[in-house]
Amino acid sequence: MLKRYQTRLLCVLSLLPVLVAAAAAPVRAQSGTWLSAPDMSTGRYSPATVRLPDNRVLVAGGHNSPGETTNAQIYDPTTNTWTATGSLKFARDFPVTMCVDEDQNGTDETALIFGGYNSSYGTRNTVERFNAAANTFAYLTYKSGSKTYQSNMVQARELFTGTKLPSGKVLLVGGFKTFNLIAPNGTLKTAEIYDPFTKRFTATGSMSSTGTPYGRFGHDALLIPGTSKVLIVGGKERRSNSDWRSLRSIEMYDVATGTFTHVADMAYRRDRVTLAWVEAAKKVLIVGGKSEAPGEPMVDVRVSEWFDPARNTVSLGPELAQGRMGHTLTPLADGGFVVVGGWSESRADGSRGTTASAERFTITPDGLGGVTYGFVSAGFALYDAHDHGAAALADGRVLIVGGKQVSNGSTTAYPKRAELYTP
Repeated sequence: MLKRYQTRLLCVLSLLPVLVAAAAAPVRAQSGTWLSAPDMSTGRYSPATVRLPDNRVLVAGGHNSPGETTNAQIYDPTTNTWTATGSLKFARDFPVTMCVDEDQNGTDETALIFGGYNSSYGTRNTVERFNAAANTFAYLTYKSGSKTYQSNMVQARELFTGTKLPSGKVLLVGGFKTFNLIAPNGTLKTAEIYDPFTKRFTATGSMSSTGTPYGRFGHDALLIPGTSKVLIVGGKERRSNSDWRSLRSIEMYDVATGTFTHVADMAYRRDRVTLAWVEAAKKVLIVGGKSEAPGEPMVDVRVSEWFDPARNTVSLGPELAQGRMGHTLTPLADGGFVVVGGWSESRADGSRGTTASAERFTITPDGLGGVTYGFVSAGFALYDAHDHGAAALADGRVLIVGGKQVSNGSTTAYPKRAELYTP
């Protein structure tokens, strides 16, 4: 049976030490508060989660044992209620979800769900379009002459990234293709562009990092503000059926040339890493992830790293109190962000599993005309989980939904939970 990605492998991993020992630090007051919201109708992890233009949040699909679900719901923060919608056309988890501007009026009004994984059929190349007025899903289509055709991605993908470009187009990069049994072909180095106006997909250049010829999945991507360049960081590759390793490499995609270039390497390997643009520093902060490679310990990476796009250099940043992967990172109105939950090799009690802890990245004046950066506690969610959904609401709160709970390598629950974090 093909070795599945980490979230399906947690039950067979063995306990190993943390990569970076905890540094002594003063106790900090909790930043922000947590409140429960009504439960969803079904538990799910790795669902499609996106805030709609009217500030409601669509949560669709995801995995709930024994497989994926087509169930979809909408959360209304004004009334604190859930409403059922029509079902997905195809059950899936680990998709890319976002709103796009189909009529080129400057507003991202249409929610799309790209790709993902299905336990029975493998990785998907289909895309679904949500009709908010009718509360229904349909496969994405395009017209050519008088005929209508289904519009699919060039490549089936799961655990990939989707990045909105200045033109309104979307760059889809890498990922994994399950049921492709001949290693290393399951790891994808290809990329493609989606045009929301024509509703068509076209291939673009492929990744080509030195030392990572097989592509990557479980990485993160970010458009460098004010540019037409997209940063691609970390992730994982499968070199053979027994050689799975997280990556240090960083690549930059240039929209103008349609090519990828290796620009730097991180100090640490990072799988399921997250990225945040920190405007005050004019840099990207690389947060969390797990380090794994044959002959090396499998460990949490708690030290963050800065990437400077002006110089293409990497330097060490502030340290998380809790190692985590499969967490969420959600920007906040003050220019910082909050990271929530995830899987940890190093929980406080020494065990392995999911965490409910949250941490907030803060930007604090130092009294000398500069600022300091660091992580402070954001308290604890009511549920520990990895691969949950998150959405920033218009009023500054953050909605957290679903996820998968794991303790000592064994799944314990797929919570129906919904929670609200107020910074």
